[in-house]
This record gives sequence, C-alpha cells and structure tokens, in this order.
Amino acid sequence: MLTRVRHPLRYRRVFVERVSPLTPRMRRIVVAGAELDGFTSPGFDDHVKLFFPDAAGRLPAPVVGADRLEFPEGPPPPGRDFTPRHFDAARRELTLDMGVHGDGPAARWAATAAPGTPLGIAGPRGSTIVRDGLAWNLLVGDETAVPAIARRPKNNPGPHRPF
Repeated sequence: MLTRVRHPLRYRRVFVERVSPLTPRMRRIVVAGAELDGFTSPGFDDHVKLFFPDAAGRLPAPVVGADRLEFPEGPPPPGRDFTPRHFDAARRELTLDMGVHGDGPAARWAATAAPGTPLGIAGPRGSTIVRDGLAWNLLVGDETAVPAIARRPKNNPGPHRPF
C-alpha cells in the first residue's frame, strides 16, 4: 500500500520566475533555475525546506554534510517546510502556493517576492508513495494543505466526491 523512497540531500538556489494571486491570503510563486535539474517529488505530500534571504538580502549557501545542511558562515537562514504544488522538469520550474498572512519569514518573503528574488530549497529527503487504485480516499485540510490534496488525484484518478 505504501512505498517509502529516500532521496539524496541536495540544496538548490533558485529565483522567482513569476507570481500570481490565488486568494487575498495566498500567492502562487513559480521559481526556476538550472539547479532544479534532477529535482524529484513523487509523493503527493512531499515537503521541501525553503530558505529565505535575511533582512539584508543575503542567502548563504550551505555545505551538504553527511545527513544535514551545514552553514559554516554563521546561523542558517530562516527556513520553513512547504509542499510543492507542481514541478515542470522540462522548464525547470517549481510551483509553490504560499500564504501571505502573519509576520513569519515565509509570509514576509511571499508577500514581497517578485521575479528575480532568490530562494534556497532543500529536499525532499524522502517520499511516501501511496499505491493507485484505492477504493476511496479521505483528504482533509485547510488552505495550507491544498498543494498536497491537489496532487493526490493525479495518482488516483477515481471518483472524487466533495462534501
């Protein structure tokens, strides 16, 4: 029923390609870059760690250690976990749906992100693949769960009945 897959730890520096509003509190942000070569996210609920530039706009590059990222030049930049909404390997574009509420590093970055804005991405470290052909699925979540929920039907194209 479930297959777990591990992925090598890798850090990628990407840049915002385009931004579009989804709702008053959500933005769709597409990042792109050559470092997305080899990116994979086969599990519908995979997550990546996003690293945001500091207040001065610096985004230090880590060194990939045996089992974690190490930031030899000081503390790591602020980071948060997000589920990718979509990945286009041919265009090397990763789509993220991000909230713009509150005052955390992800919300601040998402509110001001514009083409050319840098972002660091690590992961996913692993994926859980749910087999196709299940008789039914119950997926529940708030707006932050939409990327994962939206990815699941592609893996299980059976009937979907909203409540």
